[in-house]
Amino acid sequence: MSPHVRYTARNYSPARNRDNTDSMKRQTVITQKKRGPPPTGKGTLVGVRLQPDDLAAVDDWAEKQKEPHTRPEAIRALVRKGLKGKREG
Repeated sequence: MSPHVRYTARNYSPARNRDNTDSMKRQTVITQKKRGPPPTGKGTLVGVRLQPDDLAAVDDWAEKQKEPHTRPEAIRALVRKGLKGKREG
């Protein structure tokens, strides 16, 4: 029967419906939503709050570099630079 046929007592056959559902098992698929962008690295996430003047200083430093840095790249570079200087001096 066409899916647009209205079932009435005259054209409805429970046996036909049962045969159809017995051969097709019902499957439930639950997909989990992925949140946020895909991970870009394997490092540990460290959340840091910066005051507006410190954040402006990071942004200014990033703009003055030969290669442009995103804010996270600039913070990583400054941390490396600070740690390197501490080991030497």
